[in-house]
Amino acid sequence: MERESLSTATAMASLFEQLFCVDGGNIKQSIQRHLSLLFNTHKGSVPYDLNYGMPDLLEHYKHLPQAGYLIKEAMLFLIKHYEPRVLANEIHITIITREDGLPSFKLNLTVKSQEEQFQYMANFKPQGQCELIEYG
Repeated sequence: MERESLSTATAMASLFEQLFCVDGGNIKQSIQRHLSLLFNTHKGSVPYDLNYGMPDLLEHYKHLPQAGYLIKEAMLFLIKHYEPRVLANEIHITIITREDGLPSFKLNLTVKSQEEQFQYMANFKPQGQCELIEYG
């Protein structure tokens, strides 16, 4: 039941943005901002939904090289459950290994209402912060 209320809240926020042109009506920036919030929130830190946010990345980085796969799966779960404007079957995440050996992630997303594709690059720092930038 708690998950439904958060999904409803997320959907309402999306509707609000579409109706009132928050971010100048730029859905791409709105989704980028929400995904950045999602990836920078620690799982368990939101009292009304303990699944909202990324798991502890320090734990994942202890398990290199499979850390990239574990983080990718966490990102897929979050996008599918908390960003209703993105088509669940149109999420593609590619793991890219950086020079320092840590993973980065290229996200290709298709937005439901406009059937547009957006691309972002997600770079996680070992401390757990995520930098999400528009790509391509």
